[in-house]
Amino acid sequence: MHGDPLRVLLVAPPVDFMREVYGFSGQRTYRNQLPLGIGYIASSLRAAGIDVAILDAAAHRWDLEQTVRRVLSAEPDVIGITAITLEAPTAFALVRALRPRTRARIVVGGAHVNTNWRTVGSECPDADAYVAGDGEGAMLDI
Repeated sequence: MHGDPLRVLLVAPPVDFMREVYGFSGQRTYRNQLPLGIGYIASSLRAAGIDVAILDAAAHRWDLEQTVRRVLSAEPDVIGITAITLEAPTAFALVRALRPRTRARIVVGGAHVNTNWRTVGSECPDADAYVAGDGEGAMLDI
């Protein structure tokens, strides 16, 4: 960072991995809305003067490796990944794929973390932090 503005990338994970986990792709079955939670977080970070971008891998129909490449090419300082429980295996696979390839701080949040806050650290040990509850204030602190 060395005086450069902090760059935050908020990511909605791809859904392609769900085929292996659940036997179907969620592309047309549930993911027909914007990732509103990370939109709220982005608004809060922007209001604080932080450089933030949103990457919705599902909307772009990227697979895991395409998503990893896009995240890494953004060169963020902080990567925030959201996950509802249905997306948790994909989100955690994304964290595992990113961890050895970036020095960015990786934060996982969303509905899965909210309801599984006691176990999410063991489910996804490669993340640097987990946010349960509203992420707007927590991401400012991270």
